[in-house]
Amino acid sequence: LLALLLAIGSATACSTSKNPRDILDKSLEAMIALQSYRFNGDIQETDVLGTRIVVQSGAWVSPDRYHLKLESSGHVDELIVVGLQAKSYDSDYSERGWREQPLIGSGIPVPDFAFLDDLMDLRVVKEEISIDGIPVYHIVGKLPKDEDRALRAKEHLTVDDPFVQEKLVSIARWSTSFDIYVSKNDHRVLRMVHTLYMEGWETSTDAKGIRTFRAIPLSQYIQTKYFDFNAAIAIDIPE
Repeated sequence: LLALLLAIGSATACSTSKNPRDILDKSLEAMIALQSYRFNGDIQETDVLGTRIVVQSGAWVSPDRYHLKLESSGHVDELIVVGLQAKSYDSDYSERGWREQPLIGSGIPVPDFAFLDDLMDLRVVKEEISIDGIPVYHIVGKLPKDEDRALRAKEHLTVDDPFVQEKLVSIARWSTSFDIYVSKNDHRVLRMVHTLYMEGWETSTDAKGIRTFRAIPLSQYIQTKYFDFNAAIAIDIPE
């Protein structure tokens, strides 16, 4: 699998009388009620080493079947879960084939959309848009744990830190957001975009004892499209 959240708020857009909290509540109900869906998209990560793009695809089938495939620069990782049994595949070790994978907890019992209930600082983007011809609500929000991350970073700073001001400025640049695109017809999530920007820190001392500070940026952009709701999808543990 994020940023700064200073207030709880919600706003309705001029183009709709719907409250974003009400829309997400209905959306959570709609996604939990699904029997299956497919998804695809990509994950873009950027750090000091450059940008890496991972293509993701897979499916979920109620109550406990899940398939995830990640592809990047010719490399493939796959995970298949059926109940409490799971197997994974890594193309770097293709000779091993599918291998047993330990699971924590009780597998994948339900779709993981519970975070919709936790999103805060909500607003509906003031525009009429559609996805594949389907009218959608475009809702932007944040998770409270993202604000907690920034607060924890500040708590570790001390007044005798020679770069305390630089670090505070860096933390202020951290940001995150979720863009949720919800069908106006049935409140299902059709697309989701998670954007994260953070900075790490590096200090160094030269031969003259002069210390310097450098911020190390890290960004992540994850977009996922959901489709084939309640379709007949087969997910089985490979031999």
